[in-house]
Amino acid sequence: GNSLLHQSDHITVFELGMVRSAAIKAVLLELEAQSTHDDPFQMVKISGQIPAPGSYPLEADMHISDLLRAGGGLSAAAFIAEAELTRYIVNGKGSRTTVLIAIDLAAIRAGSAEADLKLAPFDYLNIKEIPAWADQFEVEILGEVRFPGTYPARPGETLSSVLERAGGMT
Repeated sequence: GNSLLHQSDHITVFELGMVRSAAIKAVLLELEAQSTHDDPFQMVKISGQIPAPGSYPLEADMHISDLLRAGGGLSAAAFIAEAELTRYIVNGKGSRTTVLIAIDLAAIRAGSAEADLKLAPFDYLNIKEIPAWADQFEVEILGEVRFPGTYPARPGETLSSVLERAGGMT
């Protein structure tokens, strides 16, 4: 968004693919050192299928879309139908409860302000992986077949079906 800049502000622009953890860690340590009991340091966390998982400072009026942007966006393996937000709530007696909130990433990406929840201190967003995303594997067929080479195999596929795809035995 359009934020007002102050004389002591520092702006870091990350290159695509740049490791952000060292720069962010320095900022987090500085903010934590400045915090007091009356003005505690507040952060949010994102993990899962994003390029730059980790903790980030909670900004004023920060939403899920802002945290996704800070984490570098979604990876190709991200399950956009649902993510999970863990929210910690401290009640009046000083004990903490945990609330799990289902997040519709597809709606957020489509611009839904209702789905793009405002973040609270210590919220933890987990971007899930598409089911069976990592189950992809390849089979290399060499020797006496019509079309030797590497073939992506489907879960549960048999050797005979891959051999058939390779043109059969010669």
